[in-house]
Amino acid sequence: MRDKILKLLMQNPHGYVSGEEMASQLGVSRAAVNKHVEKLKAMGCEIDCKRNAGYRLASLSDSLLPEFVEIYRFDAGEAPYTILHYDRVASTNQTAKELAVKGAAHGTVVVAEVQTAGRGRQGRTWTSNAGEGIFCSLILRPPIAPQDAHLFSLMAGVAVARGVSAQGMLPNVGLKWPNDVLCGHRKLCGILCELSADLDGVDYAVLGIGINVNQPTFGQELMGVATSMAMETGRVIPRARVLAAVLAEFFDLYAEAMGEGTPDFASLMEEYAQWSVCLNRPVTAIQGKRQLRGVCVGFGPDGSLRLRDEAGTVHAILAGDVSIRGEGLYA
Repeated sequence: MRDKILKLLMQNPHGYVSGEEMASQLGVSRAAVNKHVEKLKAMGCEIDCKRNAGYRLASLSDSLLPEFVEIYRFDAGEAPYTILHYDRVASTNQTAKELAVKGAAHGTVVVAEVQTAGRGRQGRTWTSNAGEGIFCSLILRPPIAPQDAHLFSLMAGVAVARGVSAQGMLPNVGLKWPNDVLCGHRKLCGILCELSADLDGVDYAVLGIGINVNQPTFGQELMGVATSMAMETGRVIPRARVLAAVLAEFFDLYAEAMGEGTPDFASLMEEYAQWSVCLNRPVTAIQGKRQLRGVCVGFGPDGSLRLRDEAGTVHAILAGDVSIRGEGLYA
């Protein structure tokens, strides 16, 4: 009911909507409308109330509560996910794994306003201040072989690239294999996929997504390395809007890849190549202490980066990090 009230108010940004009109449209009493309005105000929304005029939305809370994410969903059908919102967690991935072990359903999305111990790939820390970024983890239970689970990291990258580029929110977005979303030469988003599986298949995958949305700046250690949507556009962007867009894109991609029969990631990888900042450029693939230099000549349907070395041999790289030589990127 609260998200329906918000949608009615957002449809009339410059005027008041009477309580009687809202009650009639929503099929509830005027007292019920007032009760939900007071709840929305307590949740951080600024709503003006004027006798004989009604209600006007002055500003919307920047919370990532499900009610606010729902406002930005354009699909009238039921969402293919369920958001569990937390004010503070150590790590959304850790919380999601604990929930998955207890049987949380496919499509459960753990969202937190603050992470106290956010993590990136290879144990790196992830800055997670309140009100600045999106910190979420998706619980997936895909019917695939464990060796294919890394493809969901690439899928998340495409979803974020689509979502943050939509509606003019951000230009110059690209994907650096395997898990980074860039804006220009700086990191905008990191993705971390963790898995519970055996020889018979995947029990669950937890897909962590961290997006820099409204950070005004970064500390010295990240200057020149990270960026945010606010830093790139010069304006504050509603985090719930970004999250709604990314989730919609991800679950559309998921449905397309999983289909009704055998999973097929070929079209995903074709689009991934279109977003790639590695394609046709000199790169260095780093796998532990081993480094392999060459040119990225494409991506396989298995999610591998195809690297042609100086001798002309093409290698399929399935794991590791990649740096782009001579491009001035953070890595």
